[in-house]
Amino acid sequence: MVVATYNTLINRWSAFHSWGYVPVNLTFAAVIAIIAAATLDLSRVEMGLRGDRGDVVLPMAILAAFALVVFAIARSRHAPRIADKRVAGMQGSALAYYVLLRIPLGTAVAEELLFRGALFAAWRDAVASDVEAALASSVAFGLWHISPTIVGLRINDPDASRAKVRAALLGAVLLTTVAGLGLTWLRVESGGLLGPIVLHAGINSAGALGAVVAGRRSLRTN
Repeated sequence: MVVATYNTLINRWSAFHSWGYVPVNLTFAAVIAIIAAATLDLSRVEMGLRGDRGDVVLPMAILAAFALVVFAIARSRHAPRIADKRVAGMQGSALAYYVLLRIPLGTAVAEELLFRGALFAAWRDAVASDVEAALASSVAFGLWHISPTIVGLRINDPDASRAKVRAALLGAVLLTTVAGLGLTWLRVESGGLLGPIVLHAGINSAGALGAVVAGRRSLRTN
């Protein structure tokens, strides 16, 4: 409830979408992780705060395949499908900050620490079942994306009908819940958060770069 309320309220703060995104998200995730670890007496290993170089092999392979598909679409006639006004026109230092700092730190590290770290560990401690803990934390991860989906839809399609908004929200929640299950599997298999962080950051950053390329192609063809 605290996590869902936080993301609903914080997305209404204009500064959060600029300078506040990284520090505020990281601070919130760290506070939740510290509280969870202290109150439930969870160890660093139980929280997933470990990792080694071998943990990134599978994530990098998945990321390479994902990037090939995204950039193929971005350079095709289907480019408008993945164009995004939130990153339209980004270049230089602004784009570098977005894909190298904002997404990896403010999104991937913060969300993995929250959902595959603190919440997964807390639910697993409560129910003693990886499957139940994975389902609970992944559903929470899906619900977390309600506000960002609304923000993105308002920017890209201000005149969207209620039916389109409902469909977008349902699709986003379902997709991110399934993605959460995949990231949780990776976290359990590797024993830490490094693999999920790399995969999460890589997919989001590749998606953003693909959207930039798609936007530029769309402008040239219109």
